[in-house]
Amino acid sequence: MASTSSTFVCRNRRVHPTKVPVFKLHGSVDWATGNDRKIQRSPVRNNLTADTAIVIAAPGRAKRNAIDDLLKPLWQQAMNEVEEASSIAILGYGFPKTDAMARIKLLDSLSRCADIKIDLVLGPDLGLPANRRVYELLRYRARRSGGTIVDGHTDPSLPPRAPIRHHQLWAEDFIGDYVDRTLW
Repeated sequence: MASTSSTFVCRNRRVHPTKVPVFKLHGSVDWATGNDRKIQRSPVRNNLTADTAIVIAAPGRAKRNAIDDLLKPLWQQAMNEVEEASSIAILGYGFPKTDAMARIKLLDSLSRCADIKIDLVLGPDLGLPANRRVYELLRYRARRSGGTIVDGHTDPSLPPRAPIRHHQLWAEDFIGDYVDRTLW
């Protein structure tokens, strides 16, 4: 990244050095939509009328409809950002089996990344079946993008490119030392 005034240039895009884009891909309790089908922030939920609804894409049939309709532009933008990222931190997200659509979209976008660095933070016990599952899902995607796995050992079957660093920490521990821990 090259510095240009108060922003950085990362993969030909300007990035603010102290701001991280956050996408609420499943909606939010402070978002509402009415008959016009536009999502608006509604800070006071008590002001909702019979013509408005909170925008939350909870697991189930309604989620797929919300993501294919109301939340589609948000998902497209988020997946584009993932594909352009040079580094991603996954904090406590286990790619739940109950949310196949989100898992597939996120992992497919990760597999299209070139030279991405992934920090994986799922807690101190790397041996838990749920943590091993997430690691394997990511390892497979790193293999597709030509990655090396880093967590005390290297997978010799992979070329040395996009590593996954598996931290034995809780999210709050990782965030506290984020800058030092993410210097590759």
